Amino acid sequence: MTSSKRDIRTDRINETTEVSSNGHTVWVNAPLCVARFCPVSREFQPTMEQFWCVEHPDMTPSMQDWQDFVSRVQSLFGVAVAEHHRPIYLGGPSEPVSH
Repeated sequence: MTSSKRDIRTDRINETTEVSSNGHTVWVNAPLCVARFCPVSREFQPTMEQFWCVEHPDMTPSMQDWQDFVSRVQSLFGVAVAEHHRPIYLGGPSEPVSH
């Protein structure tokens, strides 16, 4: 199910997992934020004890960065990030998706 609320797209994956985005940042919540993609960093927290952050403060992420993020979210959490969550600065949709 996808819903629009104040420029936020949210796909509920199951009872505890969702993917949300606002055109600039993507969050994967399960139920806490376990992954985030934004203009300055990519972050992953596969367990409460582990945290990985890849920062790129001087450059906009590339399509390769996005593809790596989507692939890592799939491999770490078993969550497929839908294409409509791709950020605007990487050619993603400029308007929230509503179904």
